[in-house]
Amino acid sequence: MAVIIREAKEVDVLPIQHFIAKAGFQTNETNTNWELFHLAINDNENIVACVALEPITEKDTMIRTLILDSNEVNGSFLLRMLETAFQLATKQGADTVYLVAAHADEVLLSLGFQKVDPSEIPKEIQDLPNVPDHTLSPLTIFKKSVIVDN
Repeated sequence: MAVIIREAKEVDVLPIQHFIAKAGFQTNETNTNWELFHLAINDNENIVACVALEPITEKDTMIRTLILDSNEVNGSFLLRMLETAFQLATKQGADTVYLVAAHADEVLLSLGFQKVDPSEIPKEIQDLPNVPDHTLSPLTIFKKSVIVDN
């Protein structure tokens, strides 16, 4: 099965919302803004994974709403989606990419992400919907920065 990753289009709004709901997530302001999304589409034109890249500042982006259909793609595809999301965010101008995750420490650390100490979470991220709740829960905020060669 071939899968392509592409930017979402306006016609993808309802399929994105359906995919998110099917995964058991509630829709919110972020995951209803189709312009933030990149989709993994299979040969049948079905969404098998999605990710939203939300610009936080001019140089910071947050990976949001990363969802995979485990019936369609495997765990290694998660790595591909994370790397692709990071590359897309940096292509859009981000120097640092953040995400919130639980129980993914080893995977994220192996991809170059670092845990962010709660006291070092940028205010712009703390002010995002749903993020303050994560700082009080077992979820962790991670970041990965662009490496600049001198």
